[in-house]
Amino acid sequence: ASSKAITDLQKMMSEIEDISCNNEWCHIKGKVPLNTSKDYASEVSSYTKGLGIFMVKPCGYQITKGGYSDNIRMNEKDKLLFMFQKSMSSK
Repeated sequence: ASSKAITDLQKMMSEIEDISCNNEWCHIKGKVPLNTSKDYASEVSSYTKGLGIFMVKPCGYQITKGGYSDNIRMNEKDKLLFMFQKSMSSK
């Protein structure tokens, strides 16, 4: 199950910081974007038959490897947000 979790986390554009395993458990620490991991807790529970736990806590706002979320639409009425999004999309 730990190799599946690592593969899944890589697909979700996460940054894995530490992996520690013993005979029964594997603890993976890192950062994962919220927009790519929203439903992952139920997936972990499913493929581990209820034994696996996926926990997250906020760690701030960061640019992900893929840039800002495509779900964010540029809003010209909010000039500051629009300029920020415009500058980020040109990078």
